[in-house]
Parts: sequence; C-alpha cells; structure tokens
Amino acid sequence: MFRRSLLLLTIGILLFLALQLGQLYYYTSSYDSPQYYEDDGITNSPLFIFGHTTGHSGSGTFHHALSRPGCPWDTDSTVEAFENVADGEIHWPSDPDCHLTNTKLIPHLMTSIQSQTGDVTASRRRSTTYIDLGHFHNRGRRLECLAKYFGDRSVFIHVRRNRYNIARSFVGKGALKTPCVVDNTMYVDNTMYKTEKEHTRRFKFGKRRIRNRTEVSPTVGICPTVGICPRSRENAGPVDLPVSDAIWDAFTPFQRFLWYADEMEHRWYSLQNMFNNDSNSDHVIVGLRGVPSFYEATWNDADELKKSVSDIRNKLSCTAEMELKNKHPHVEHRDRALNCSDQILQDLEYRKLMGYSKEQMDVLFSRHLPQHVDSEECIERRDELEQNIRKYSAMYGLEYDDRQWILPGELNPRVD
Repeated sequence: MFRRSLLLLTIGILLFLALQLGQLYYYTSSYDSPQYYEDDGITNSPLFIFGHTTGHSGSGTFHHALSRPGCPWDTDSTVEAFENVADGEIHWPSDPDCHLTNTKLIPHLMTSIQSQTGDVTASRRRSTTYIDLGHFHNRGRRLECLAKYFGDRSVFIHVRRNRYNIARSFVGKGALKTPCVVDNTMYVDNTMYKTEKEHTRRFKFGKRRIRNRTEVSPTVGICPTVGICPRSRENAGPVDLPVSDAIWDAFTPFQRFLWYADEMEHRWYSLQNMFNNDSNSDHVIVGLRGVPSFYEATWNDADELKKSVSDIRNKLSCTAEMELKNKHPHVEHRDRALNCSDQILQDLEYRKLMGYSKEQMDVLFSRHLPQHVDSEECIERRDELEQNIRKYSAMYGLEYDDRQWILPGELNPRVD
C-alpha cells in the first residue's frame, strides 16, 4: 500500500512538472521565435507600447490617452496593463543576459494578454496591442531586455517632466527618501503615527499593527516600485551615472530623486544607442526583430502636457484626444508657496558632487533640455532666481550657462 501511494505521488509530481515544462516551452518557443514577429499583413500597429519614465511624470495620463478610442489598434483587442509586473520582479537582480526577462517577465506579459483576449488565433494575438506606460520595469535593465526581445513590434515612449517636479513629487506627499529597495536602513523614518488612518494615508508600504497602534516598519521612506539605486549591495546592476556610497548617503532625498530622473534620462539616450549602427556604443543590437520605435514627450505645465499627449497620439496615428485626465496627482500646487532657490541650491550642489563629464552634461543639461524654474509657485522674482543661479554656480565652481535655465517669462526651449 505504501509503495503504491508513493508511486502515485511520484507520478503526480512528474505530471505536474511536465505541465510546467510544457507551459515554459510554449512561451519560450512560440513567442521567442522570429516567425512570431513577421508582418502578417493584418495590421501595422505595434504589439507592445511601453513607457520609459520615472513615474510621477504624467505616465498615467499618457497611458489613459493611448487606451482611448481613435487609435489604429482595435480597442476590443487592446490589453491595458498599467504598472503590470511579474511576481517578485521588483527584487530581481540586474539580469544582464536577460534570462529573467525572457523566462519570467515575457511569459507573464503573454499570460496577461491571454487572460484578457481569451482563446484567439495566433494571427489575432499578433494584432493585439499591449499598453503599459508605467515605470515598474525600471529595475536592472528590464526595459533594455524588452526592447531587444520585441524589436520592431514595440514602441517605447519616454515621458520627460521637469526634474524638479519629479523629485518634489516623490519626496513630497509620499514622504519618500530614496529609490533604493535593498540597502536602505539609513534612510528610514521610524516616527510613530497617531492613527492607522494617518499612517495609511501617508505611506503605501510597510505597515503593520502592533498592540492597537501602528508602527512604521523599516521599509518606510523607500519606493519599492522604482528599484534603481547606485548604492553598493543593491544588486540592481551597474548604473549609467555611478555614485560613491559616501556621496549617495550625503544626498538629501530631493537630490536622490534628481539622480533618479537623470539616470532615466541617460538610460533613454543609451537605449536608443543600442539600436543605432552609427553609435560608438559597444552594445549595439543587430538582430532579426528590427529596431523598436522611440518617441519622446516633454512637458512642464498643464498646457505642455496636453500638447505632448496630442503629439504622441498623432505620431501613433491616433485621432486627437479630446479629454485629458490627470490620473495620479501626487502633490498640491499653490501659487507663490515654493522656495525655488532652495531647489536650485540642492541641484547645483548635486551636480558638483556628481562631477559629470562633458558628454554626460550634454545629455542631461544641454540647451535642448533646459531646467525650468519658471513655476508660478516660486516665491522669488525672476531677477532673484537668476541672481541665485549665478551665485550658487560660482559657489560650487560650475560654469553658468543661461541657455540651460528657463526663467519666468521666457519661451521654451532656448536654442541658438
């Protein structure tokens, strides 16, 4: 009897493993084959539309706009999956060979498509458009792996917002202190909160109940959905803009998220160079699946956001978007209530400590990407802002270039 039970158990385990292996084979063979990406004449729309964004940059608004009717892809076969991640993805290591992306994330995305489109033919699935403009694939080099995998059946949209507003959004209402997820114990805030309601409102992660009171756990103050960090032991792989541990720990939270915005900007530059045969990059991708399409959306205020959304829809052959929705407001904006000189001071100190090369400066702070300090929220007048930029630049031994700054009353961009 015991042997029979053991035999049945063994057979059951083997059948389970066979099913799992069969499913893995289905994904890594059916979807890893270049034949899957051949033009079947059904549609010219992309299969995947991914966001390349820091988050807190209007990505939810762009996602909403591309999910509305009026685009060349059929809304009935469009899969919306904003900020859709595989199980445990946020803690994955750097994955330089894309193994985790190909064997775990890709099957997860395909499962998402199947669950929403049902049992459809392979040709119909090829005409399905998957849209995710979230920022939850930023850790490691996941976006680069997705671009390499899907090739010309994918679109990447870089949403670029005023970096001061990005940093302020992260450290403001969310009270976040770092984009790191592993080596973060020096950043946490163990402040006790009076009620569970207040704690839940201020922090989305790291809550636990202890004897009728709410205590902040050691994860409070981090942003687990970002996962890009230059600090050692983070296990997220090399970054484009390396920082020593000592300097990183000395940064203010605002400066750490300035670094995050700059890192994503530089990664956008590197990502496009991966597919540029004229690039000097050592990692140019030449494969059967072609080159992804790359688009940019740059905005600083509500009017520019509306125009950027319209431009992106137009580039993807969509009709004009009539309604614009702010899907994820993060901070409260009030006129003449923001010390913009303090942000400038932190920024210029950050730039000095980073010691960027000329090439990096050209990518991050060129005249084509000037830093806006023209918000109606600034308490300072234009002349005060300009004076402080000059003063702080001299303080840190940095060259002042008025083409890299947008002051109140100026047009954007300032390009000679």
